[in-house]
Amino acid sequence: MGVYPLLPDHTCWFLTADFDEGEWRRDVLAYVETCRRNQIPAAVERSRSGNEAHAWIFFANAVPAASARRLDAYLISQTMERLPDIGFKSYDRFFPSQDTLPSRGFGNLIALPLQGRARSVGNSVFADDAFAPHPDQWAFLAAVDTISADRTDELVREAIVSGKLLPVRIPLNDDDEEPWLAPPSRRRPQPAIEGQLPESITVVRADEIYVPREGVPPALLARLLRIAAFQNPEFYAAQAMRRPTFAIPRVIACAELTSRHVGLPRGCFDAVVELFASLKIAVSVEERRFEGPRISLSFIGRLRPESWRRSRKAKTPRGKPALRARSRPQLSITEVSQHSSPSWRRLACQSFAWNGAGSFAATRRG
Repeated sequence: MGVYPLLPDHTCWFLTADFDEGEWRRDVLAYVETCRRNQIPAAVERSRSGNEAHAWIFFANAVPAASARRLDAYLISQTMERLPDIGFKSYDRFFPSQDTLPSRGFGNLIALPLQGRARSVGNSVFADDAFAPHPDQWAFLAAVDTISADRTDELVREAIVSGKLLPVRIPLNDDDEEPWLAPPSRRRPQPAIEGQLPESITVVRADEIYVPREGVPPALLARLLRIAAFQNPEFYAAQAMRRPTFAIPRVIACAELTSRHVGLPRGCFDAVVELFASLKIAVSVEERRFEGPRISLSFIGRLRPESWRRSRKAKTPRGKPALRARSRPQLSITEVSQHSSPSWRRLACQSFAWNGAGSFAATRRG
């Protein structure tokens, strides 16, 4: 037996967060602790399978589903400040799953607790922080307090002002602020990071940008993860057209969180260094990129007049002239690198006519 949280007027009476990853016990307890810090009553239910948990928040009266979902996003963001391992997928695991009722359908169904067969084996029941079932389930449920609509709106406003509603890059059609007031980077001002910051840190540049977790406060780890995350415009497009958003992630995250390191795409290197510099953390870079073997190539070509003029200004990464002319129409390219400037790489690869003579040696790097 289940229930559809969304009502025809796009309101709901409860909010449920679902935790089903490997460390679901740790994650749901961290989420409940965030609720307690915000004076929000929350009840933990062990699911029917026994391998996941639900956190239930009940409202005193029907509130707009959009407000309820914003409240949960705020709670998830606060939890990530203390426990980055909870991950951005948590933003897709709460019910109701839409701000408005889909044009076709009833929204997402969630299984109700206290299912008879599952309850007989200790599942589908409300539990304490040690995941022991409460002796009298109905008495516990009757004693759970509710949160008012005014308190919900107050917390949502606080989330928007503090920039913690969903602190990643926002798409152009986001409704949380006027687009003409948004910063050019589409990023909100970041709040101060709590916890002691390291004086220096070593960043390893290999197939990804690796930042060690040791000595780094959780709030800073969460900030690093957000560098490589952005809100998915397809999610908001589907939501605006009142289409189902199932299997469409709200946040696209490109970072990798391991037990000892945070792995970010190499394109985030400048942003990572800029973040550490803003926090006055000294950065040392350890190069572990694969250089690759050196190869020798020969090429026969003749520059066109316009390309010849451009070639006189091209430089290698070491500051040497990229082209060494034997005579005006003929040339020798001294060095080619994958990491060279795009302008003279395009010049070397695209601006030759196959009717002259010349040669060059090239170096390829991985």
